[in-house]
Amino acid sequence: MPESVAAGSEAQAPASPGSSAPAAPVSATPPAPAAPVPVAPPPAEAVPTKAVEPKPAEPVKAESAKAEVKVELISKADQLKLPEKINEAESEFLKGKLETTAKSLIENKMPLAEAQKVFENQLQNFREIAAYGDARLKAMADAWDKQILSDAKLGGENLNRTSQLAERALTTLFGKDFYEKELKGLYLIHNPEVIKGLVKFAENAGDAALVSLGDKPTPPPSPAQTIGQKVYSGKDGKPYDPMNPGPQTLKRY
Repeated sequence: MPESVAAGSEAQAPASPGSSAPAAPVSATPPAPAAPVPVAPPPAEAVPTKAVEPKPAEPVKAESAKAEVKVELISKADQLKLPEKINEAESEFLKGKLETTAKSLIENKMPLAEAQKVFENQLQNFREIAAYGDARLKAMADAWDKQILSDAKLGGENLNRTSQLAERALTTLFGKDFYEKELKGLYLIHNPEVIKGLVKFAENAGDAALVSLGDKPTPPPSPAQTIGQKVYSGKDGKPYDPMNPGPQTLKRY
């Protein structure tokens, strides 16, 4: 038997009881393995989101055709109304424009509501032009007033007399009502040359011929009658005419 085998067999043979063979060495307990550290799983790959395709729009249902509203067209001039709160000059301007404007609007088949706006716009244009002209005239009148104030004969201490005589002359020539309504607002009577002429007229006429301020103008005196006119009246009651006497009738008193 080979030595290696014999040696092996001897080593593996159990010791007999009572023998003084040494005890087998106690092997050290191996350390417990450390608890495994949990490892986070790798992040999941982002899954690309699919674009949601829009649903095809549903066809719009055709609404039932609404009943057509008939628009009233202008057909005659008296359908246009004059705006409220207008003065006399504006009223006359619009009345003069009424027929011409209405004719043009009717030819163009203009709706009545729009035609009314066009008509009112004409009034606005008239007001703007009038305001522009009035501003220029007022500036001119102011310049004339300064000339009168600086005039030696009309202005200064004579200013009050100048105003009185000019007003009395205008009232005598044209009547108080006409002067108050028509002439007093005109800028032309501020012209220095016009004022000079009125003052000269008043001075030559004298107080007896001038209408007192505040009084109504008196009619001019009738010419003196002849003796024939006083005694006789002409045909059909007409005044006696010495150049054409004809049949005369004695006046009865």
